[in-house]
This record gives sequence, structure tokens and C-alpha cells, in this order.
Amino acid sequence: MTDRHDERDPIAPLQRKKIIRAKDMPAETGLSIRAVWEAVSEGTLPPPAQLSRRAVGWFSDELEEWREQKRRERDECRSVGCNKDLKNAEGSPKRRGRPRKVPATVEQVD
Repeated sequence: MTDRHDERDPIAPLQRKKIIRAKDMPAETGLSIRAVWEAVSEGTLPPPAQLSRRAVGWFSDELEEWREQKRRERDECRSVGCNKDLKNAEGSPKRRGRPRKVPATVEQVD
């Protein structure tokens, strides 16, 4: 018996695909868990598959396509010379966490 799969075997391609669980996504993508879920909600990262009632996972081949897309974007940006700015559309830096407290204005009484 040989270890190689026959190209006509319909199960052979499925055996090469792996499912990446959410806890392993930071190592696979370089993103934090929070950034992974933000990218999924923005549509920049493929959505996970529901594995069970409480478990989700990503297909390794879809993540490989995502990596290739990121490489193409990087290479295209290098050839054109664009710089991605870390500012949002309003021009102020992105902030996370609690909003700053704004001091209340005190009206002067004459």
C-alpha cells in the first residue's frame, strides 16, 4: 500500500485541509483575538465555520488565501509607494478604551 493519494480520490483533498480554532488564530494570523473578530466583522478575514454549538474554526486553505491577498497588497503598495496612515477618516489617531473625560464648562456669573 502506498502513502500517496490517488488524484481521483474525492476524499484526498479534504484530508489536507485543517481547521484552525479561535485560540490558535493569533499564531496563524499575527493578530490578537480581538483584532481577528474585528476583521471578521469588517469582512477582511474569512468568517469561521460553526463546528459545534460553542466551537468555531477557520479552514486553513481560506487562511492561506487571506495571507496571499495580504502579500499581494503589500507588494502592490511597495511598487506604487503608498503609505498606509494610522489615522481614521477624520484625521485623528485611532483610540481604544474609555473616552477621555471632558471638563465641564463653568459659566461665569456677573
